[in-house]
Amino acid sequence: MLTWLHARCKGTDYWPLYQEAARHYLESGGKALVLYGMLMRDTSPAQADLAMRARKLSEAIFPPTRVSLQAWYLPLPIREWPLLVRGGTP
Repeated sequence: MLTWLHARCKGTDYWPLYQEAARHYLESGGKALVLYGMLMRDTSPAQADLAMRARKLSEAIFPPTRVSLQAWYLPLPIREWPLLVRGGTP
């Protein structure tokens, strides 16, 4: 990930931010990071959808690492999502 970001940030306004973030990450021994997870569903919202995932991650992730899980519930069947992504309407 650092290599991917390095190539995209070098020579841009984001370069100082990249350098600071990379330094912080490396000084932490690779533990200072934020992990984002997203679940997208076409069903009714249910707290249980993320509960098990969150429980498992909480057993494996320790400070300074942080985790953010989100679930998005769209009121359309999954088969219609590609049309939405392309800017169409179902």
